[in-house]
Amino acid sequence: MDSTFEVSYEQRQGIATIRTDVGVIGEIVMDSRNVPREKRGGNASALLVAAALTCFCGTLREALEARNIPFHSIHARGKGLKKSNPSGAVRLTSLDIEAAVDIDDQYAEALAHCISLVK
Repeated sequence: MDSTFEVSYEQRQGIATIRTDVGVIGEIVMDSRNVPREKRGGNASALLVAAALTCFCGTLREALEARNIPFHSIHARGKGLKKSNPSGAVRLTSLDIEAAVDIDDQYAEALAHCISLVK
């Protein structure tokens, strides 16, 4: 199924607003007015990690639901590594995701199969 969506970005007086036409997300507001300049960086990297977590967990959830495997919750944490490139610009260079699924023991083998599909 093909679909289109739109994301816009506005920066005004220390407030960055990302707007989407995706109903669940709506707006993301980043207010840097009271944050020291040296602590303002990393927003894009954090959003990339959040997007990867959302994608991984959503795909895992769909794999479980498609097989009628009940679960109680999914918890995940992402860690990004940023390094300077030869020009001195800092870039996100790698990302690790750790996820845990609260599921009844009888579904452990099915969960392992679903995780192998998502990786």
